[in-house]
Amino acid sequence: MKKIGFLVPEIINCGPVNMVFNIIQCIDCEMFSVMLISVRKTKTNSDYVNNIRSKCKLGVFDLEIFSLQDLVLNLDVIHSHGYYPDKIVAGLKNDSVKKITTIHCQFFKDYLQEYGKIKGFFGALLHFYYLNTGKFDYHVGCSQSVKEYLDSYLLKRNKKKVLSINNGVDQNIFFPLNQREKTARRKKLGFCEKDKIFIYAGRLIRRKRVPELITFFNEKAIENSILLILGTGNELAECEAIATKKMIFLGYQENPQKYYQISDFVLSMSSAEGYPMSILEAVSCGCYAFLSDIPSHQEFINLNPYKADVIDNLTEDKLCVKNNNNNNHNLSAQKMTEQYVKLYLG
Repeated sequence: MKKIGFLVPEIINCGPVNMVFNIIQCIDCEMFSVMLISVRKTKTNSDYVNNIRSKCKLGVFDLEIFSLQDLVLNLDVIHSHGYYPDKIVAGLKNDSVKKITTIHCQFFKDYLQEYGKIKGFFGALLHFYYLNTGKFDYHVGCSQSVKEYLDSYLLKRNKKKVLSINNGVDQNIFFPLNQREKTARRKKLGFCEKDKIFIYAGRLIRRKRVPELITFFNEKAIENSILLILGTGNELAECEAIATKKMIFLGYQENPQKYYQISDFVLSMSSAEGYPMSILEAVSCGCYAFLSDIPSHQEFINLNPYKADVIDNLTEDKLCVKNNNNNNHNLSAQKMTEQYVKLYLG
């Protein structure tokens, strides 16, 4: 039986960590034993997190108490996600453990917007340094566009170790309701069957361009159209200042699927993404996606042409389009996990 350790910054409900949770949920417990390790101490004990804990046969640890150098002595594979996990794994002196990292963003684009020009630039530079010198067995982009980005910055000796595995979501959690169930859920949450419900889910930060999305929606809104905004962040006040009565701010939601399942469309005007989990979740719940023209969104549209389009193509005529294709295997955590299993066993 293979023993795998997943190293994440913190055990919280966010895109990259949810991707790890999805692998843990789907992986064959007869073939693999799992350890979950976080850089920072876990502060939440939600049912979802406790369920994940129950699937980690080798335990759940944090590096505020334990040393990764000691923990990996019991592992065959260490799979890291994020800046600090990659930095720590790059420094491991154990050559017998297989090192895999998944890259969830484009460093120079994301870090500069997230942390400012100076801190972001040096953070991106250092992250590539750790990837280039850390003797990783595989560098996995969470989308083809991220893989191509890695190809541009990794040293030649590392490029043969680069591949892409698209993110996937749990289809047992994110699935569409039938029309009767959707109508009943809308009524329960205070919405009408005839409403055209749009949804945005994610942080309200500069990279996500939510103020621009609100302005765009104000220009495109028709009668009975509503925009649900799930999430919080440092641009919340700016967003609220330009919002109209057609927008409803719902804050952070532990279980966003109950809102995805009553919505018709999911929107994103992000300036950069890896392979956005919120879009995968919403489309799996039956939403049609209108997305900004960036590489990862274009990749999603090309792979799912009946479920998504570029947001500039959003017109009143397009509001009749529906995501009626419930074959979501390409979006599934199961497909993603099967691809990672090949790396763990290889």
